Amino acid sequence: DSWVDEVWVVSCPAAKQQARLISRNSLKPEDAAKRLASQMSLEERVGKADVVIDNGGTLTIATIQALAAIRKPRW
Repeated sequence: DSWVDEVWVVSCPAAKQQARLISRNSLKPEDAAKRLASQMSLEERVGKADVVIDNGGTLTIATIQALAAIRKPRW
């Protein structure tokens, strides 16, 4: 995060994140849980973020958030 001007994080509830990982990567639930546990926690990522996009809902909602963040002047 020290190499960039901004850090953007796309967040998602843990249960939904695990379900998506299982579906997308054909993982067993325990393997998906291990993979998620090996990563920085959502709380840590959000704590480092300048912009957070909530991806726990629909694609439309996430897209609206991303477009609003892109359009927001920051400098």
